[in-house]
Amino acid sequence: DCEIAPTEPAGYRFRGWSTNDVEVNNGTFTMPAQNVVFTGVWEAEEAQIKFDANAGTDLVQNMPSGISGKTNQSTLGNVFPDYSDPLSEAPTRPGYTFVGWPALPNGLGEYVTQYPKVFPAGTTTYYAQWKAKDDSLSYDSNGGTGVMESTAGLTDTNVKVAANGFSRMGYDFVGWNTQANGKGKNYAVGADFTLTESEDILYAQWKPSENTKYTVKHLFQNVDDDNYVEDSAYPQEEMFGTTGDETNAADKIIKTVDGFEPQAVVEKTIGADGKTVVEIRYDRKTYQLTYEVVGEHFA
Repeated sequence: DCEIAPTEPAGYRFRGWSTNDVEVNNGTFTMPAQNVVFTGVWEAEEAQIKFDANAGTDLVQNMPSGISGKTNQSTLGNVFPDYSDPLSEAPTRPGYTFVGWPALPNGLGEYVTQYPKVFPAGTTTYYAQWKAKDDSLSYDSNGGTGVMESTAGLTDTNVKVAANGFSRMGYDFVGWNTQANGKGKNYAVGADFTLTESEDILYAQWKPSENTKYTVKHLFQNVDDDNYVEDSAYPQEEMFGTTGDETNAADKIIKTVDGFEPQAVVEKTIGADGKTVVEIRYDRKTYQLTYEVVGEHFA
């Protein structure tokens, strides 16, 4: 008895031995007075050639389906994807242009344009190669004024976030955010931003300025009517506060003027444009003049 464990070639499975030199019954035979030759019997295994989108989680469309057969079976009759044919659509990936099918996922190796003549053993994979498209990061003033150029780059690469070039009256710039309402991701000037296949926009973020101007006028009641006018002795005064807050003129600059009584000040909301005006009105005091007669005679 002799047992031989053959080495299986790639893509084949050993099924046994075959011979025409002797008759084998239940695995045994009588050795004749001559050489006996046994030939290994092999069965070709399943084989396939497939295509990999090589795009991570990105959605890729128009991917070819690949082909399947057995090891060393002819691939004749199977047509390799030919994108020079106007009726054949190349794979598409947002933000990228399809380049071809190299034999390695990193783009190295020779680009494949046709199937091998026979199926290689196991699974053969061709990996889509992509070229990133031109992309850019845009900036939105989000209520401000001015113009900023986009920052150019390529899809899935980093660009530096630009310095603010917008202005907004009554507000101070505090950074960038992926949402106008500030509920997205914050980015500081000079930070890295990864461009995506979608539209990339950063929105300027603002906080009310604490140095917004407002004007206080002092108005005095006329003698002849109830109108109020300014007096050069008490010119307008500039004050500063936070945009959106209430003015604070009453506690700061009410004047003490002989013969006049200041009214209660009506404070106002400080507007961003710096044009808010608070009027402090002064009413004339009323005095009574009394004549007293002295003596018995008068002219």
